[in-house]
Amino acid sequence: MNIRPILKEDAIHVQLVAKQSWNAAYGDIYPQSFIEEFVSSAYSMDNLERSAERDAQREERHFYVCELEGAIIAFAQVMKQESAGEYELLRIYVHPDRQNAGAGRLLLSNYLSTMPHMNKLVAWVEDKNELGRRFYERNGFVQTSHMVEKHEHFETQLIEYTWQRTF
Repeated sequence: MNIRPILKEDAIHVQLVAKQSWNAAYGDIYPQSFIEEFVSSAYSMDNLERSAERDAQREERHFYVCELEGAIIAFAQVMKQESAGEYELLRIYVHPDRQNAGAGRLLLSNYLSTMPHMNKLVAWVEDKNELGRRFYERNGFVQTSHMVEKHEHFETQLIEYTWQRTF
């Protein structure tokens, strides 16, 4: 597996991984109409291409993909927060056919090893997303908070997971 920064031309492949991952992770949790609307907006070609270009030029955001045999199978993006050394993991998804093969762990390790100034990494995960919760717990994150997120026709429970560098 190979980790590298996202390129503008990767947008179509990231979009495909996002669609498959969101349906697998949230298909039994969120209404299908919400998933389709969210993915088509957050993972539109335009949004992904802009993120690829913008993140390549900014120090506070990092968007990477994971390739296996030339195909993108996973991606992740972090953003620096206001506090020194603190980042938020905005998104990390692995194609459902490639889960539990180490791509997510490799993406996470890439951030932690290439960003030694990162002392804290925060991620929010849907309470009912058992696979996501297990991923964070296996990788040294602990639950630190929770919140209710209200949408037009439903509510969801989110859990904040935090990883802290130990010195």
